[in-house]
Amino acid sequence: MPFGLIGLSLVDDYRRFVYYHHGVVQRFFPFVVLSIKANKKEKQNRIAMKSLVLSAMICAAAVGTSVANTGIARPGDKVKKEHVNDQSRITAFKQVIAFHQRNVDVLFHQFEMAKKQIRESYGSHADLDRDKAFFVNVYQQDIDQGLRVEASKKAITEIEALYVKKHEARDAYEAAKLAKLQGQLRAELKREQKQFKKAKRKYAGVVNGETLPLLQSVEQYFSKAIDQAENADADHMTIASRYQR
Repeated sequence: MPFGLIGLSLVDDYRRFVYYHHGVVQRFFPFVVLSIKANKKEKQNRIAMKSLVLSAMICAAAVGTSVANTGIARPGDKVKKEHVNDQSRITAFKQVIAFHQRNVDVLFHQFEMAKKQIRESYGSHADLDRDKAFFVNVYQQDIDQGLRVEASKKAITEIEALYVKKHEARDAYEAAKLAKLQGQLRAELKREQKQFKKAKRKYAGVVNGETLPLLQSVEQYFSKAIDQAENADADHMTIASRYQR
């Protein structure tokens, strides 16, 4: 091929090469741009995500530190709190002791009131004495006036004998009522003592030099009260006698 034709052929080949590659570049370039933009956006997202994660970690650490600081009790605060709690329990225990001792007193007071009601009920010894005095006085007037003297004396003797029996019957009636009442008192005292023992177990941790004397005093008080309710005569209860006016 002549040189000139060869030159033209080379030029044409070059142009076709440039045109081909230019087209390829034109077709490829948008993808490159998009890829670059996508990579850039993804990088920005990763940076933003890292910032969010870091912020969350910082916040969590700050909150954790705050909670930890507020949750930690200083040794002095703990000792002070325990001291206050102990004092509160000691005060409560002393109140419980006083409460149960007062209940013993109330039970004996109720016993005294019930005993008085029994003895003052209808047909009491005082009623019998008034009735006897009335009938004796009727016949005594006849004697004073010289009327039916012997018959009136005999009637008075019979009245006196009758009322002796009436008094004996009244004694038996009151004794039965008082025995039943005393048994009820004994049962209530034992029930109260049981409740007191439960309270003593509950507050066993605060029995100390301050509360022990009170505790022992009430325990002796219970023993004496129950012993009297079981064995003493209804008229000779030293605990109950404090309520007599």
